[in-house]
Amino acid sequence: MCNWILDLVGLALLLLVVFLYVCKPRNQIHTHRLLPLLVLSAFLSTASDLFYALWENYPLWFHSHVPLWVNIANNYVYFLFHLPCIAIYSLYLLELNHVRDAEDPVPKLFWVPLAVLGPLLLLNPLTSWFFHTDADGMYHRGPLRFLWYIGVAGYVIHGYYLLLKERDEHMRKPLIAQTFFLTFAVIGTMIQFFHPSLLVENYTIDLSIFVSFVSLSRLEDVTEWNTGLFNRDIFTLWCERDFKHHTPFTLVLVHMKDWKPLNESLGDHAFHCLEKEIATYLTSFSRWVYTVRDDVYALWFADHATMVQSEVVRTLNERSKRPWSIDGEQIGLRLQILAADSPRDFHSLAQLQDILIALGLQRSPKTVMNLRDDLQLEEARKQKLLDILSRKCSEENGLEVVYQPVWDVKTQRFISAEALVRLTDPVLGKVRPDELIAVAERNGSIIRIDACVRKIVQQLLRSNDLSGLPIHVNLSMAECMQEEVIRDIIRSTSILGIKRDRFCLELTETASAYLPAVAKNNLQKLASAGFHLYLDDFGQGQANLDHLIMLPFSVVKLDRSFVINPMGEKLRANTISLVKRLGMKALIEGVETKEEAEAVIADGVDYIQGFYYSKPLSKDQFLAFLRAHTFD
Repeated sequence: MCNWILDLVGLALLLLVVFLYVCKPRNQIHTHRLLPLLVLSAFLSTASDLFYALWENYPLWFHSHVPLWVNIANNYVYFLFHLPCIAIYSLYLLELNHVRDAEDPVPKLFWVPLAVLGPLLLLNPLTSWFFHTDADGMYHRGPLRFLWYIGVAGYVIHGYYLLLKERDEHMRKPLIAQTFFLTFAVIGTMIQFFHPSLLVENYTIDLSIFVSFVSLSRLEDVTEWNTGLFNRDIFTLWCERDFKHHTPFTLVLVHMKDWKPLNESLGDHAFHCLEKEIATYLTSFSRWVYTVRDDVYALWFADHATMVQSEVVRTLNERSKRPWSIDGEQIGLRLQILAADSPRDFHSLAQLQDILIALGLQRSPKTVMNLRDDLQLEEARKQKLLDILSRKCSEENGLEVVYQPVWDVKTQRFISAEALVRLTDPVLGKVRPDELIAVAERNGSIIRIDACVRKIVQQLLRSNDLSGLPIHVNLSMAECMQEEVIRDIIRSTSILGIKRDRFCLELTETASAYLPAVAKNNLQKLASAGFHLYLDDFGQGQANLDHLIMLPFSVVKLDRSFVINPMGEKLRANTISLVKRLGMKALIEGVETKEEAEAVIADGVDYIQGFYYSKPLSKDQFLAFLRAHTFD
């Protein structure tokens, strides 16, 4: 048994785990409640194994210095802690993967091996079923020793079953590592069963404990690279665990209202320094700080009293009144702070998500928010439903395209129509178009919605006699960036035999303000292919005159603010004149009364769109409308 050195290595690995656990608590992303008990049982099991190995290798020294009863007692210590060590190790792996299923039949059988083998071990002094020691202190196996290994195998099977049954995508890598090293421990146990003199069983278990612990303490897997705060995946796992076990906790949510404009205006270095500065400040209140969303941090406290005692809300409220010094510059940042308790204020991830959405919708200048008085939770739930609806939006799910005719002031007739999206949902009812489009642009579903609208309009242009009336549809900024979308638009009109000057495309003015080179090139391709391009909602965004001059727009659409806003009315005539001098037509939207129509006509507008001339019409209504008017 000269390889007793393996037991020394195993003890060293366990001591290293203790060192890392005590000296680097920031690395411990899990509770590790079972870790002290696991290390203790593994340490005693390995130490007793080492003691007996030395007894057999150096019997003369031990016989002269250590009584025989100490060696016999040491054998019982080994049995008392070895099997429980395997059992605790199995529970430890399950805890690290957040596997706790009280309704599963397998966990109910978990204590059976210990319940059976424990009494047998107590009877061992009388029966020698597991082992006995001769007059020289030498260890000999008993006839039922194999039952001990069956118990070990039972715990291994139990761990494998639940790890595979309850595996989580966020914990995939740790699960693979744990499974691999659990297998390694089993191999070591089997080797020692057939070759008792090799003394590898405790070493492989100690090595497995060490590697499992270290693999679950990798900060790069669970933290944000720029702030060092725990990421949203770990936040979700912790919340799911606490919700499942009805564990109360308190969150302080910190919303940075100016995150987006600061991200766009500051350079990358300055913005990352600002994020790091805020993260460092927040961790002074709680060890558990998470990046829940790009603009929201969450501080976790065990209960409401602990949160109040930290004075985090009061201190953050005071701190929000002072700027942050970054690279010598003073940067103002508006914060909104909300404290919420689980389960009093929320008891599921869905409810917590409603709170986060409502916090993002909050327009109040208040810094400290009250959950019930300040947050619009119903609006947040509506936004969440809209997010789901927009992702599956289609004709089969309530999507409808309506058409609003456009009036030509000069020819005194309708010369085109805009295709508009309408959505009706059984829960939300009729959804406002601006709400749907805003959500769809945020989650990226606008590309699929616009593609669906284009398909519907192209079918209408192909299958019905519209008397040559052009239809214009929206083109999002995201679509302008994708050459495949541009090629599809050109290709589909060719295949369907649709004249391209009848299939017009509208780009929102807000999007055009930030057009990259690839988007500009794609717009040039569309114009060269014969499509008429409209600049939509002029006056709402930040377009510059260079884009008006350089990009091939045929029509510029002025939004309703030029009709109802006093300042817009003053600028209207000059804006229309500027557009026309640039060789484009001016179209004004939102004209609802005769007086408004007369006013914009007096300012020289070319086209008018609004309820005064026609409301948006369904397909059948639009076709009937065309039949009632002459277009020659």
